[in-house]
Amino acid sequence: MSKSKAQGTAWEVALVKMLNEQTDGYAERIAEGGSKDLGDVRYEDVLGDEWIIECKATETLSVTMALHKAKKKSGVPNTILAWKRLTPKAGKQRRTPMGEPEVYIVDRDTMLGLLGAHPDD
Repeated sequence: MSKSKAQGTAWEVALVKMLNEQTDGYAERIAEGGSKDLGDVRYEDVLGDEWIIECKATETLSVTMALHKAKKKSGVPNTILAWKRLTPKAGKQRRTPMGEPEVYIVDRDTMLGLLGAHPDD
């Protein structure tokens, strides 16, 4: 397994563990499915709603393009892009996150839903 693949897998595993320990829902990794791949993590919240999370562990990322692709791939409105930003390896030092170690990106409609926005009457 390549180093970048191992870093991505470790990020997915850590996210699943965190969700299962700190929420009342259930998270699991999704097996890679080629053209039928929905994303990296499937999460079911306490209301029974399904969320698909696309995980990225990279130095740089076009978040708008990555979120667009994740939404298209998952086919569900409840899609989250989870990005762990890494710095380049310097000497024998391990790669470490810069700034915020993890960010979670959603689109406008998902954000409004999470914040309890009310549609116009």
